[in-house]
Amino acid sequence: GINADSWPERSRDVVRIPQALKTFISLVQHGLTEPFTTYQAMLARFWSERIASADDGSSLVSLAEDMAGTMAEEEVLWLAATRFDERLLWLNRLEALGLVVRSNNGLSIAFSHQTLFEFVLARTFVRDHGLLANYVLERQDSLFVRSKVWAALNYLRGAEQGAYQRELLKIWNVQTLRRHLRLLLIEFLGQVRSPFE
Repeated sequence: GINADSWPERSRDVVRIPQALKTFISLVQHGLTEPFTTYQAMLARFWSERIASADDGSSLVSLAEDMAGTMAEEEVLWLAATRFDERLLWLNRLEALGLVVRSNNGLSIAFSHQTLFEFVLARTFVRDHGLLANYVLERQDSLFVRSKVWAALNYLRGAEQGAYQRELLKIWNVQTLRRHLRLLLIEFLGQVRSPFE
């Protein structure tokens, strides 16, 4: 029932990605039919409409952020569900909302898609000044950090430009920054449509 022919080309490109289309459909099922020019904007809307504004939103947000933080710290994508037994009600709610999935045997949990994990983790980097740079610099030897940096920079650039510039420059100005991260930053800046001075 949605005529995407009238949408801007960027919005049509966004929903051509299967995970983005799935997220968009979940929003449509709740009455939101506006086009999004970026996947990040779509995730932000999903987050605000389905997670943060729920009656138990603060508990849901806290649990999702704790999960993302633990996964990032331990460099894993799945955690034992028993870690969150004391918050089982909210874990079940996150699962019902489509943010979290369980393993086939029900013993482990993960975000339903890696981009959701990266989005939730990126949100945590906004709260604390220097958190992204510290996270990156402590994990320079890990390739696991690359997708987190990319997602976090995308999120920060859209959400808070001052934090984005501050964190990017803090990472960039480290003389001993590993080559794979410096090249990642160059690649990131190269794909930005309208870079800041």
